[in-house]
Amino acid sequence: MDDIRIDAIFEKLRGHDAHTILEGLIELNRSIPKLDSDTRKKLASAVSSLFYIDTVDMPEFTTVVDMAVKVVAGMGPELIPYHLQEMQGTDFKALLCYARVLAALGTDSINPIVEACERSEENHLLVGAIYALSKIRDESVLKGFPLIVGLCENPAKEVRDTAVRALGKLVQHLPPSCFSPDQRNKAFEALMGATHDSSPGIRAKGVRGLGKMEDRGLLDPQTREKTHERIRQVLGRHENYSWDTAYIVRREAEEALEHFAG
Repeated sequence: MDDIRIDAIFEKLRGHDAHTILEGLIELNRSIPKLDSDTRKKLASAVSSLFYIDTVDMPEFTTVVDMAVKVVAGMGPELIPYHLQEMQGTDFKALLCYARVLAALGTDSINPIVEACERSEENHLLVGAIYALSKIRDESVLKGFPLIVGLCENPAKEVRDTAVRALGKLVQHLPPSCFSPDQRNKAFEALMGATHDSSPGIRAKGVRGLGKMEDRGLLDPQTREKTHERIRQVLGRHENYSWDTAYIVRREAEEALEHFAG
């Protein structure tokens, strides 16, 4: 791909209106197969700058950001280390976009994500990377299972929240048969622990995850009884009458209780 055409794409990406930028992204997307590795990294850096656009304030740029995610993901898995590096310390808007890129790259992202998170305690990276894992619908994502379970007890609330949510997503979307008995027990313990968290949002996700475990047949008779008892406690229907004061938690408990109707 010649330098003149690349310069023309850069010029459009630097535009101020959504239509011009989108034109540049579409042209770039068509040209990806012709780009060498160095050029892809340079263009990925330019395109990912669009991840910082606030689409709440500027909804006309929503399609631009979505296309930017598609283009960056289309540049291939060799840029995964770059994406993981850029996630550190970035703002939440960009973080979610990088996570969407990693999720779009699917199973190629799993090992790099796990390795990066095992080496780092940087909260932005942990949140974005675990969010990405929760979006990958393949059994091989269970390579990240120990990481996710461990982060359910992380000191940072946003990391715990993301990890508990991710654990619930694995339970919900993966075939029950791919979970070993040990993984089932560890998932149960992590989600049960989350129901006692100081954050109502995390407690709600813990209750929701336990309900999903029951729905997917992942609880044995003993853990099923403990889960049923805990849900009744949350709702104030237990002999101890220790209901959860947060409505969001009780609402999730009502829904989870439906899985025990049979």
